[in-house]
Amino acid sequence: MKKRLKRLLVFLLVPLLLIFLLIFYIISLSNTQYSSEDTSTKEAVKDLVTDADAALSGFREASKNPEFRFTVLDVGQGLCCIMQSRGETLIFDGGDRSTSSKVVSYCKERGISDIKYMVASHYHSDHIYGLVGLIKSGVTVENLIAPSYETDSYAKTALLQLVDNEKIITPYPEQVFQIGGITARCICPVTDDYSDDNGYSVGFIFEYDGLKILVDGDATSESETDMLSADEDLSANILVVPHHGSTYSSSAEWLDKVKPSIAVISCGANNEYFHPHFDTLNRLKDCGVKNLYRTDLNGDVVIDYRDQVITVDTQKKAPSEELWKQGEGPEDEAINRSSMWDAKNSKSEAYYIGNKYSKKFHRSTCSQLPDEDKRVLLSDRETALQEGYLPCSVCDP
Repeated sequence: MKKRLKRLLVFLLVPLLLIFLLIFYIISLSNTQYSSEDTSTKEAVKDLVTDADAALSGFREASKNPEFRFTVLDVGQGLCCIMQSRGETLIFDGGDRSTSSKVVSYCKERGISDIKYMVASHYHSDHIYGLVGLIKSGVTVENLIAPSYETDSYAKTALLQLVDNEKIITPYPEQVFQIGGITARCICPVTDDYSDDNGYSVGFIFEYDGLKILVDGDATSESETDMLSADEDLSANILVVPHHGSTYSSSAEWLDKVKPSIAVISCGANNEYFHPHFDTLNRLKDCGVKNLYRTDLNGDVVIDYRDQVITVDTQKKAPSEELWKQGEGPEDEAINRSSMWDAKNSKSEAYYIGNKYSKKFHRSTCSQLPDEDKRVLLSDRETALQEGYLPCSVCDP
């Protein structure tokens, strides 16, 4: 009789135990930073293979001290990358004012109170004000890596006035920095003579245990040509695509040297520049990119690396065909791009604004518009080009 009871109890308890374990597993998944519905990609560095179901939930948790983690935050039409390794942190750009609080919150939630290296790629507002917000929040910055060039940018003043001069480092090509287990090698700017601010963008290849990630802000094709001329090693597994996917960056020759298998584009949803551009996406495909991520469609992109395996997690799913489409631009198609400037001496509505001295032309909403006494009204793009004007690399007219 006792044996029968024991068998009956075992028969009843085993299924209950299995059900309990299943419930516990489901709850543990729901408590991770990214849900099981989010996209996940595992890739071996030497032989990149996609496995959408490979990433383990424990790998996604918001660890305060990961062995290696690289995050591209969704900061709209800007850039912010945060790199953590063995208790040390590097932040590359910080996004604009509108997303500064997100950058501050992200660091606070992860216990990041000290930044060994803060990198300002260049002094455009969509890369700087999150850095300003971090410093004002009380985060300690040990070193600021930033380019040295003349500009009247308010963002430059706002940032540099918060950092002691002895902490500011102007990098040079092939200069190396260490962050935890990461080696950061500077690749640009190569010279001190570029036609616009973007050309001065600071860029690095970050290497950890065989994994290489290239980030170079808004570097232009002009800067890329200099990198190629310098005959630097530009190869990388992961590329944060320059200038939000602008057609004036990521040249075919440069991409052929980088040869990334994974590309991440940081751009705003329905941005007015139509980033990423169709030509850039095609060049990424042609150079061998297998997996593309975009902050406008995927949200935050979190890359972990352990035992020679890359795990990519995103906040949101996005169909592959959507990721490879050009940016759709503003939702309001009736936007009047010339309304930003009331032309005093003309009754016509200018679609573009030229600088009669630099011979650059801009969208009317560009952050780099010339002073009014230097402006020329241009009715369309074809006219601007025929008159010898070159397109601004910031607004991509």
